[in-house]
Amino acid sequence: MTLPNNVFSLTAATDLATAAQRKLVSVPSVVELLGSSVPPEPAGVWLFVRELQTSQVEGSGKAAVVVREEGGWTRPNQHNTARFPRLSVEIFADCSRDPLGNIIRRDAEARARAVWERFQQVLHRVDAFSEVWGSTPYDPGVRVWGSQLQSFPDAFGIADWEGGIRLQSYYGLSTG
Repeated sequence: MTLPNNVFSLTAATDLATAAQRKLVSVPSVVELLGSSVPPEPAGVWLFVRELQTSQVEGSGKAAVVVREEGGWTRPNQHNTARFPRLSVEIFADCSRDPLGNIIRRDAEARARAVWERFQQVLHRVDAFSEVWGSTPYDPGVRVWGSQLQSFPDAFGIADWEGGIRLQSYYGLSTG
């Protein structure tokens, strides 16, 4: 498995989206549902931070995911250093296609929802234990002590992409 170029960067402090990417890309059952790049694009599984970094999803019959931090889900705590960021998960999926790129099944939404179900198993936590997301030998990662689904995924068609679908949902995290 080849990881995206920015998965194991040597940054001193990981942002939440990169930490989430590192956590998710380490789960084989998540990675197996996603596409991966072929030349001339840099090699790597299609799990991106902040923006979709490939044009190869359309026509691939596969899925890609973008994670990003989008503000907070509640006010900051006034009594300690806890933070409450909101994590956006966007899933871009294509229909099943034949080798010539023709649509053989309009199943992009089903594919996107299968990816979301797998992400839900990893990201929605009901226990009260903290864990560290995205740590490397060079980076302490982000301590997460809560991650709950805030919205079920909404599906959107994608203009100029026959058979493409985008699903988006949000998770409220407690970090610190």
